Amino acid sequence: MTTKTFRRDAAADYKTVKGVLDDFKVPFFATGGTCLGAVREKNFIKHDDDIDLGTIAPASLGSKWLITEALRKLGFNACYEGTSKNGRHVVHRRIFTCLHWLSDEEDSYTFYWPDKTLGMRIFKKYFNGFKIVRLGSSEIRVFKQPEAYLEVKYGDDWQTPIKDKHSPAIMPE
Repeated sequence: MTTKTFRRDAAADYKTVKGVLDDFKVPFFATGGTCLGAVREKNFIKHDDDIDLGTIAPASLGSKWLITEALRKLGFNACYEGTSKNGRHVVHRRIFTCLHWLSDEEDSYTFYWPDKTLGMRIFKKYFNGFKIVRLGSSEIRVFKQPEAYLEVKYGDDWQTPIKDKHSPAIMPE
């Protein structure tokens, strides 16, 4: 897939997923490579392969099922894995999109895999508000001070594009 194709397809899928989440009043924000791309490049990273989203909004399993069905009606392969408190929507039409429903813990918001192993932890100190930034031809919510989150997640050189740089989902404090 070329950079142009990835960015076009990611933008189209993002706009549709965003529309469904907005319809269901689910506030979400960019995480991982999607946050990095939005802040650093104002676009999807050319060598990324997915869209990473998170939410701390409470929702019932019934609501999550309705979101899944709405996405399926729009041509997405969609499923929800998890409980009412913690899980993820895995969505695919052209590009994989993952929306993590993070659970509230003492010092962080976390996502656990179905086998109960920790999949993602974002410390609450990054949740000091959100701001809207450009993401291609759209906009997306990121942490108010995303640089601190990105430095911890990707290292001091987060502003320099480095293809295939591994980044752990479990962030150090």
